[in-house]
Amino acid sequence: GIEAGDRTLKYIYKKIDKLLNDQEYVARLFSDNFVILLKEQDNQKIATRLQNIAFKINSFNINSEYKYYLTFVCGVYHIVDTKLPITTIEDRANTALKSVDSMHSDFCRCNFYTDEIRFKLLQEKEIENIMRDSLKKKEFQIYLQPKYSLKLNKIYGAEALIRWIHPIRGLLSPAEFIPLFERNGFIIDIDLYVFEEVCILIRKWLDEGKDVHPISVNMSRAHFVNNDFFKDYIRIKNKYGISSKYIEIELTETMVFEDPEMFSKIIEKIHQAGFKCSMDDFGSGYSSLNLL
Repeated sequence: GIEAGDRTLKYIYKKIDKLLNDQEYVARLFSDNFVILLKEQDNQKIATRLQNIAFKINSFNINSEYKYYLTFVCGVYHIVDTKLPITTIEDRANTALKSVDSMHSDFCRCNFYTDEIRFKLLQEKEIENIMRDSLKKKEFQIYLQPKYSLKLNKIYGAEALIRWIHPIRGLLSPAEFIPLFERNGFIIDIDLYVFEEVCILIRKWLDEGKDVHPISVNMSRAHFVNNDFFKDYIRIKNKYGISSKYIEIELTETMVFEDPEMFSKIIEKIHQAGFKCSMDDFGSGYSSLNLL
């Protein structure tokens, strides 16, 4: 509730304030965001102090039967140019907070601002600004990685991989945009686009009387938020008159083993729709026979 939230914010502020030295400062900006000015230069000392603050804030749990831990994410910017506006300094600390490079502890994650982080975020923003138009313009292209059978001594299938022919930067590998798309939800559009492009290709091969082997397509966990996640796949398949036997849905190994019970139901849905299902990156993290 609001009253309990307000008490918690006041408690956090007082704990931080008590742990500051002379000429250091803390203020609450908004919501649950605080800004702290520390007179420190060494990154390790800063991280240690922030981790200690988080530990002290959680000290109310020490004698509690039912523990409730508060965790913190901190963005750190070293003030080199004191003439910079305070809003610019805050923005740079906030940029660091959003980065993925971090030093971890039990209660506090601490990220330090660098020009590389800023450049990466600017690149991601640029990608987000054009990703939808790029999809409409078909700048994303499908590459097929063949699967070869040593037993049969021939190709027996393929995996559909996506590449982005960026209008300025040229050919981009998935590592440059897929993690961002997974974070912002655009991966759902990309997955469906790849699936439709594969259906178009299979339809073309069938019409030309060619031998068709199954093609596997990746499916992100983002789809599973919706119970009817598979209806769009079935609609696209029916649109091109493709048999389910020509498509294989590929799930990552980590996705399956994080919640085996839930994903067994998802795999069951995939099988009910007539599609094959396979596991990507198999053996890279969960190769224990006991777990299998």
